[in-house]
Amino acid sequence: MPNSVAVFAALDELVPPQALLALSKVIVAISDLVAFAQAQDTMSRIGHLIVFGFVYAIYRLITHEWVPQVDVELTKEEKAGLPGKRWKPGTPFPKDFIPCYDPGTLEMLGPDMPADNADQVRVKIERARIAQKKWAKSSFKQRRLLIKTIQRFVLENQDTICKVSARDSGKPLVDAAFGEVIVTLEKCKWLIKEGEKWLKPEKRSSGLMMFYKNARVEYHPVGVMGAIVPWNYPFHNGASHSRHRLVFVPRRIFSCRSFAPFGRSV
Repeated sequence: MPNSVAVFAALDELVPPQALLALSKVIVAISDLVAFAQAQDTMSRIGHLIVFGFVYAIYRLITHEWVPQVDVELTKEEKAGLPGKRWKPGTPFPKDFIPCYDPGTLEMLGPDMPADNADQVRVKIERARIAQKKWAKSSFKQRRLLIKTIQRFVLENQDTICKVSARDSGKPLVDAAFGEVIVTLEKCKWLIKEGEKWLKPEKRSSGLMMFYKNARVEYHPVGVMGAIVPWNYPFHNGASHSRHRLVFVPRRIFSCRSFAPFGRSV
């Protein structure tokens, strides 16, 4: 075992003097703090802990990121449905709207969903293209805050989301809780934590013949994207595509299957 003198002599040769001076100051400060704590009685220690906890709470309050709250209330018709009205299986769908009914009970759910024509779809695509160009300039901090806002909305409105999704697709509430709410919240959590990481430029090998060059993969927004998604999880399937596009920036035009339009229209 080398003695302490030899160790410090070796450190003098390897570590810059400024670093050793800073390290010695830190050690002295820690030693003074320990000595001060040992010199206090029990009540004084408790008092200091309370003061420290109060200061830490104030610090957390000041630096806390406040997430906006979004309220979207269902109308009376959307909550109650259309009592006494039922869908007749085999009835052809109209061209200008999509009927909304519970496939489990065939009860009409409320206002039917308008069916867009070609001109209306083009207008929405153009609006999405304009929004995408603006959102492409957003920071990852802004994108995370938006995903956190969606996450808070889902958490605070999970009962309504489960009820609407269950009525729209005919599934039981427990299936809606797992497939619509829990999965959606977990994907929000992943995007908040991992989204920026997986969009950073990635280095690639340029090969022996191109050793003098650097190669990397960069991710850039590509514009408006279309999505036609299945009907079995109406809220999750719509929200899932939207969340990822909000982080990865391409705007999306969403087409819901005619079997479950009510939950997405709501």
